[in-house]
Amino acid sequence: MVQFTLNVEIDDAQLSTLPQDIKLCVTREVNGISNVVWIGRPLNQLSKKNTLKWTEEYQVFASSKFKAGELVKAESHSRGIQYGQKATYTAEGVMSAPVADTTIVGNKFCIHNERPDVCFGVHGRIDGAWFPVFVFPTAVKVQTNVSFTPINKVTVFWSKECGTGVMFFDASKPKIVVDFGTQSTQTVSFTGPPSGGQFVPGPLPGA
Repeated sequence: MVQFTLNVEIDDAQLSTLPQDIKLCVTREVNGISNVVWIGRPLNQLSKKNTLKWTEEYQVFASSKFKAGELVKAESHSRGIQYGQKATYTAEGVMSAPVADTTIVGNKFCIHNERPDVCFGVHGRIDGAWFPVFVFPTAVKVQTNVSFTPINKVTVFWSKECGTGVMFFDASKPKIVVDFGTQSTQTVSFTGPPSGGQFVPGPLPGA
């Protein structure tokens, strides 16, 4: 299983002048959008060089409805799922064990919903722990299939309001979008004058 690595380097001028209550937030695209902070690290847990690692491991669950600014809440047990599999959320509110489905093509997985107006979420494993990475933005009608296509495209940004597991509409600036494509490792840096830092691709100069 491929391990993906994101390195985030922060220069000394920024580490010493960023607000103490700010967090470095990372989101990941599912179905072409990012709407949950996958992980948010407080400034006091950051240093000049920071690393995040993940693999293509997922869980699905029934979730609270999407509402920006609130934490994702699971409303069912989470089930591990792989590409090409389908889970069923039963009328009794149970997430069944996924099974292979030959109609699912590509890097996606599905849930068949048998309960009226339910939202569903996806957990992704990062740094060895499971955290919400996506919530379907609208309720799914009964007897409907909903599919999920995660890709290794992440957004990195700073936020005082957001943290791990918080739903949001749009990442605040400054931010940078990192598309891994065929690469398994990417590096970005946050550098610049105090109060004027920007994210840029690649490592810090001289790092």
